[in-house]
Amino acid sequence: MAIIKPLLVRVLLGLQRLRLYRRLGRRLLSGVTVQEAQESPTGWKLTAAQGGREFGSIFLVHRPADFPPERPWWLFSLVVSHLHLRGCGIGERLFAAAIRSCRAKGGRSLAGLLRASNALSIALHRKYGFVLHEGDPFAVLRSRADRRRARRR
Repeated sequence: MAIIKPLLVRVLLGLQRLRLYRRLGRRLLSGVTVQEAQESPTGWKLTAAQGGREFGSIFLVHRPADFPPERPWWLFSLVVSHLHLRGCGIGERLFAAAIRSCRAKGGRSLAGLLRASNALSIALHRKYGFVLHEGDPFAVLRSRADRRRARRR
């Protein structure tokens, strides 16, 4: 079993690169909904679930007023909890819902903090218009609107 499991993971990762796999996964998971729950006075957890099963989550955090005003809203910890569901649109749904939630709460700029080695998450952030600012083990991605405001200052 120790040899079979890594082999199966490699095959699965290869399948996830196929457009047909992603398309089929999106159809099968069309009933997945995103719910939002307030975890703390300044933090919200958005969860993707279907039929009582949780498939992924993302955290939206609003920094208090005493933090630097240029980036008060942050996205943390985008997770798709089942390896076989990656590439099926769950992360995109969570990400889009977090952006909508931020806007509904009055957020005008948004940043994401994630590991610089997480290429899939960086690609998703870039797809939604975020720009990478490298420098430490964590990658900070800021929205294009946030970047334009910073240039005007």
